[in-house]
Amino acid sequence: MWHWPLSGSGRPEACRTLARALVYLRASLHGAILDTLRIYSRPREVPMSLLGEPHVADHTDRSEVWEILQTMLPNEREQRLTYLLYHCGLKPREIMCFYPQEWSDVQEIYRLQHNIIERLLYKVEQSLSESKKSVL
Repeated sequence: MWHWPLSGSGRPEACRTLARALVYLRASLHGAILDTLRIYSRPREVPMSLLGEPHVADHTDRSEVWEILQTMLPNEREQRLTYLLYHCGLKPREIMCFYPQEWSDVQEIYRLQHNIIERLLYKVEQSLSESKKSVL
């Protein structure tokens, strides 16, 4: 996650204006979303001695996250790219190498990745503002 230098008051130096504070918060939210996606996309290694019954909670959490992402990303290409990036852990160049028939070039993958992040940020910001209104 990104961290900005703190002033003596404990506030980020960049938060001297409302606009900068919003940019800082957006960057923090972006980092949190990426961190969460990376955590859920990591393969989980479990020693064979600990394997007994399958741990259903981990599977349920992952499937719930994926269902939420699918509702937030109705475009099948964006869902596919999200799966390859965050579930499979592939980098854009690797995706282009392994699936050249699906993408015109690596720049398209970067553009779609940017659009996905922007859409997720927008949806999160939208739901936060709606929940804020309901509290007031």
